[in-house]
Amino acid sequence: HILKSYISGDIVAGRDLLNVVARDNFVKVRKQATGQNNTPNLVRQALPLFFITLLGTLAALFIGSNILENVFMIKASNAVVESQTLVAQAPATGRFESTLAAETLTVKAGDPIGTVYPAGSTTGIAVTSPCNCYVYTRDAKDGQLVTTEKALVTLIPLNEAPTITARVDPASSQRLKMNSPVTLTVAGSELEITGQISAIQSSLSLPDSSPLAALQSPYAIVKIKPDTKLPVDLTGRPAQVMFKIY
Repeated sequence: HILKSYISGDIVAGRDLLNVVARDNFVKVRKQATGQNNTPNLVRQALPLFFITLLGTLAALFIGSNILENVFMIKASNAVVESQTLVAQAPATGRFESTLAAETLTVKAGDPIGTVYPAGSTTGIAVTSPCNCYVYTRDAKDGQLVTTEKALVTLIPLNEAPTITARVDPASSQRLKMNSPVTLTVAGSELEITGQISAIQSSLSLPDSSPLAALQSPYAIVKIKPDTKLPVDLTGRPAQVMFKIY
């Protein structure tokens, strides 16, 4: 400090030495922050690390789920619940008058469905239910003019066990095996249903008179038998099907 003062010209005579030494030219040491004051800094540093770790974990789970789904499972492009149906037909050409109330969902064997009045006749021909059935569709309106064998009402027997028919692309169908386990859900139902493959066939084997059918890409049709009986009122609803191949 004395040498620097002499070189800079602060010390010219001996009396100047005491004045230079007496000066307080040293920088005071700043007080260091305590550990408690560092807490906000630690929080700011930890939050980005936490979110980066969370995003990495979610990405790993997403990738793992896709690998599991693509390697060990096959998803059907579309599927539907199907049941065997019975059709109540018009016995003659005439005016149809329905006897089913709008809120009627089931009928017993022998219950009246409606009456067909042939043209020029005041005597009607009664149409009755052939079984204890669920009313699936009403194919003729009350007062409508119908022809012989026209479908009036489509019914599903209550003791019918619905099945699921799924569509799978031909390449994926090669990995399926008979009796392989299946999990599925039906639209409008929160239950997860299990079942087994009961049949596999190509769409090319189906008789189809439509000229557009030849232009469509072939696909595999997979029939699935549920492990538990499905309610018949689920007939016609779409389903989501996953085939397990491990």
